[in-house]
Amino acid sequence: MKLNLLIISVWGALCFFTFSFCGDSSRKVDDKAVEVDVKQNDLDKSERDFEKEWTEFKNNINDELRENDNTIVTYREMEKKDKSFDNKFRDRIDKLEAENKRLREKWNSYNTDDKAKSDWHEFKREFRHDMDELGHSIKDIGKDNVK
Repeated sequence: MKLNLLIISVWGALCFFTFSFCGDSSRKVDDKAVEVDVKQNDLDKSERDFEKEWTEFKNNINDELRENDNTIVTYREMEKKDKSFDNKFRDRIDKLEAENKRLREKWNSYNTDDKAKSDWHEFKREFRHDMDELGHSIKDIGKDNVK
């Protein structure tokens, strides 16, 4: 009995799918128009998503660069007040300042035109990595990493 019910169910499903895909040609033309509209809507949504992601990332990066600048200025002020800073510490501050400047220039030179959007995720990943490395270096400026 179960086998008969299974056979009837499978046969019914096959008939349903066979007849549901058979239709007149005007329906196929309408389906193509709907498909084009859906693709355009997906493209518009993708564009809006990119702009939203770009704006959020841009704001975060600008905040982080500004925070790095402030921290470096704080270290420079400490350096001026405390004459016991050795050259090694000054060199580290100089390197951090140069790296922050390099990242700021790289950030400001990035163009969000259509060509650049194709490499956006790679740029974002690499830039985020560089910013994280700089952040760790700033936090660890007083530590001696020699083992």
